[in-house]
Amino acid sequence: MREGDCLISIAGVTLGPNAPPEYALLNRTSDVVTVEVERGGEVKAFTVRTVREEKYLMYRHWVEANRRYVHQRTGGAVGYIHIPDMGPAGYAEFFKSLNAEGDKEAFIIDVRYNRGGHTSGMLILRASVGIFGRFLTRYFKPYPYPELVLPRRLVLVTNEHAGSDGDIFTYDFKRLKLGPVVGKRTWGGTVGIDTRYKLVDGTIITQPKYAFWADDVGTGIEGNGVEPDVEVEIAPHEYREGRDTQLEKAIQIIIEN
Repeated sequence: MREGDCLISIAGVTLGPNAPPEYALLNRTSDVVTVEVERGGEVKAFTVRTVREEKYLMYRHWVEANRRYVHQRTGGAVGYIHIPDMGPAGYAEFFKSLNAEGDKEAFIIDVRYNRGGHTSGMLILRASVGIFGRFLTRYFKPYPYPELVLPRRLVLVTNEHAGSDGDIFTYDFKRLKLGPVVGKRTWGGTVGIDTRYKLVDGTIITQPKYAFWADDVGTGIEGNGVEPDVEVEIAPHEYREGRDTQLEKAIQIIIEN
């Protein structure tokens, strides 16, 4: 489908004021349905499988919109990586983005809304080594060396919703002086729990078990978070207008440096 197409029906339900797409898809999770679409007076039917939830599609749209904006503002010279967590999904997202944009001369790393995990120590190594060579191949563009590491020009964007291993990654980035940190102070929750204790009624009992300590701050990240170098808050009216002032500031800094 593309802009301008008219959605006629879903799963045999003709759409209209009293039958929006959500109504036709009620209780049809991961189901195979027929969709009718009109384009230029011609109606065509397609068989599709519904998704379980919109969350991943909304996330993908947000990330790609940010990436396009960074490319647009920098003439394609700067790459963009968002790390949603420090678990398998965030680890995969990091390398997927880096593999696609590894030839960029600079990067904006975004850990806003990072849900934490356990991979910050592995990912920070990719950010701290820096590219210092190229493989030169006939007929192909130069390939960075070492492979799958970030260049030395970096800016990190973080906010109050980056927590746990997201706190730690932000701390690591500042500690190693990899570049400016833009945004808001991180969440400040690095003490981890596990969920192995369950009661017969399904209740889960947790207890603090894993703390983070560093030789300069001790356990001081817990309950406090990590301060950005440049504090930028997205005001309510900017959210409403679709403006990302934190990302805008990160772009301004990386262009000027």
